[in-house]
Amino acid sequence: MNNCPSCNEPPISLGGWCNGLNSIKCKCKSCGVDLLANLATWVILSTIVLAMCLTAYISITQFDVHFKQDRWLLIGLVSIPVLLGSVIGYFSGGYKVKA
Repeated sequence: MNNCPSCNEPPISLGGWCNGLNSIKCKCKSCGVDLLANLATWVILSTIVLAMCLTAYISITQFDVHFKQDRWLLIGLVSIPVLLGSVIGYFSGGYKVKA
């Protein structure tokens, strides 16, 4: 995670980043400035959504996972790119000051 552009401190925790829309918009926990996701964060979030869709599509079409019967398996499989992407996004993404 890049530090806050205003105070040079970490703006949010990993748990906070993974919770809801905090990865897009947050308030720095140190200085209170409003922050918005930078381009790297948007690219990572888009990649996570694409990986989720591809995982679901490949699971259903290639591995005969049925949506109604195997929904917990499908949820578990789709969670893998979300969890990995969230960790990668937290450590390589960043924020810019909201104008």
